[in-house]
Amino acid sequence: MVQAKKNWQKIIPRSITGIIPDEDKGKFFEELAQINYNRTRIISSVILLVLTLLFITDYENYVKGHWLTVPGYKYLFFGHAFFAMGLALNLGFVLLKRLSNRSVTTGDKERFVLIFCFITSLSGALISTADQLIHGQMTVFLLCIFGLAVLNYIRPKITITVFALSYTLLMIGISNAQANVDLLRGHYINATVLVVVAAALSALLYHAKVNDFLNRKTIDRHRKDLEVKNE
Repeated sequence: MVQAKKNWQKIIPRSITGIIPDEDKGKFFEELAQINYNRTRIISSVILLVLTLLFITDYENYVKGHWLTVPGYKYLFFGHAFFAMGLALNLGFVLLKRLSNRSVTTGDKERFVLIFCFITSLSGALISTADQLIHGQMTVFLLCIFGLAVLNYIRPKITITVFALSYTLLMIGISNAQANVDLLRGHYINATVLVVVAAALSALLYHAKVNDFLNRKTIDRHRKDLEVKNE
């Protein structure tokens, strides 16, 4: 039984992204949280700036009467509003903690990044659903998932959960919004393939980060051993 388990683990490793020793996990996840937190704060601010400009376009569409003639423009505004409010609230929580002279803990940073991932992926699905009534494209959804895949180092099980929820929302949305059967079938295939590719890309980048961390730890350990021997 034990031998069979060992053989099985050779075929399917316990972790496809590398295994961090228990004594180093705290340091590793703290480092990851800080990197992801810094990147997410910056990109959140940039996205909010872009959304502010898009609100001007949404308002122009409203003034021109496009919200009545093409309902997709109205739903597009709702998607932008959901995205902006989610990011603003997420950033606001961190800002309030800093203004109140309270330290932002590692847990706070991890939650901040996780909420950003959910907001971004779900917003991408909502906006692309609205776009089916305008241009029939999924560009925003694809930008969101690939952006999330390369922006931060996220554990694969979290990435899969985030992508699965947004993918499900997109499938439900475009199934109801897209009337062209051929275009809808193409969206099904493209979205499925690209979500899998994005998740795989995210896992590969996470794996590379794990290896980088382990290599640095090994180098530090060898350096300390040499220092002890030279004393």
